Amino acid sequence: DHPLAQYRLGLMYREGRGVPADLDRAITLLESAAAQDWGAAEEALVGIYLERADAATSPPEEIRWFELAAARGDSGAKAVLGSYYFSGTGVERDLDVGLRLLTEAAEAGDVRAQSNLGYAYSTGTGVAVDDARALEWYRMAAEAGLVRAQAALGLFYETGRGTDVNVTEAVRWYLNVVGEGVPGISARLGGLVASGEIGAESYPDAQAWVLDAARAG
Repeated sequence: DHPLAQYRLGLMYREGRGVPADLDRAITLLESAAAQDWGAAEEALVGIYLERADAATSPPEEIRWFELAAARGDSGAKAVLGSYYFSGTGVERDLDVGLRLLTEAAEAGDVRAQSNLGYAYSTGTGVAVDDARALEWYRMAAEAGLVRAQAALGLFYETGRGTDVNVTEAVRWYLNVVGEGVPGISARLGGLVASGEIGAESYPDAQAWVLDAARAG
């Protein structure tokens, strides 16, 4: 069997070009090409698996397709599966499996997995509490633009978890997310204004932040 021919025919069945669309036939052909180390077939297969996961009508079906994609190295699928195993969503909760999948995805650059590992190490869920490691995972996700990780990183700097207290850094990250709907951020900024850690005159929204802090107690 020629992997290039299998790959091209698999794409034809996937897209319905010249033949009736048939995803099952496409998968069979692409899997045969991928088994012969045809990299493009591997990539096409992952795409089909993720499409089928998105279209799944039951958790077991969704998880089956994510597992196939993860087995072929897709970091996004590993991140989703890792969070499912970590929380017991659609599967029996298994913190060890969840941690392994999240770590693999995080090391490949998936920001969701990085943030979830930050949570795991900060709370001691499945691992020993390690604020320094939590900080580093949150920092990676925050620097890539993930809002919830930016909020968490600000809190770590404000409270000195895993690092020295650094109000300037805390405020920098809080300001990134204060308008993004993250609960409690404006109140934390208000608390810093009220305590004199930052000057109200430097921030047009300072009064509103202080009111939010007062409402939060």
